[in-house]
Amino acid sequence: MREYMPQTATAGLFPATESERKFLLDAETASDIWHRAGHHLQPQVRDAARPVTYHRTTYFDTPDHAYFRGTGEVATRVRVREYATAAQYGEALELMRPCFLELKQSSHGLRRKSRVQIDGPELWGQLSRFCGRGLAPCLTTWYRRAALTDPSEWIRMTLDMDLRYCAPEEIGAPCRTPSTEFARASSLVLEVKTWGPLPAWLRALVRELEEAADFSKFRAGMQAAGVEVSAPAACGPSIA
Repeated sequence: MREYMPQTATAGLFPATESERKFLLDAETASDIWHRAGHHLQPQVRDAARPVTYHRTTYFDTPDHAYFRGTGEVATRVRVREYATAAQYGEALELMRPCFLELKQSSHGLRRKSRVQIDGPELWGQLSRFCGRGLAPCLTTWYRRAALTDPSEWIRMTLDMDLRYCAPEEIGAPCRTPSTEFARASSLVLEVKTWGPLPAWLRALVRELEEAADFSKFRAGMQAAGVEVSAPAACGPSIA
């Protein structure tokens, strides 16, 4: 499983990893922040001909929800991320290939994310190989994402809109409005991911905002699904 980090970054879990800050914003505040950040960063798109991008993320957990209920120093997420694009907002989405199996570990605002490219039939073999046995899909999230970055990609800002929480969807299924949706987020999610110190303009920008340090889409979706946080749970499977 390769590391998803800039070529010049050093390896290791903490502290040699990204710093990630999250903010829950209303549409007006998000638009203002995005406009101001655009003076320093440039749009990042996967396909210039199809710049509208959606993420479909399916999370995996143990039957007793050990990852969701984990209380250790390092929070672990296992997920499959798929991407879909459109030429314009409102047009039919086209699912991109490949998709990615990701292992995300985070602690105190730092994160390490590893990912491996997969095709649908490879999922369960890769999942067992890298994450241990006993995991099952428990949640799918849908959202539209815009991204800004600097030329070196040491700063990356993303804005997630129209976030929906859904029952697990089939990996590789056609992209359409999810029929299994059971909740929607009331806020937009702004994430600021950086390697190294924040530049002065970005420090000033984030100082204006209240950080949502404990927010995660996985946790919010599981809670919206009615899973109790405090129920007893065994330790999650070992991850190499």
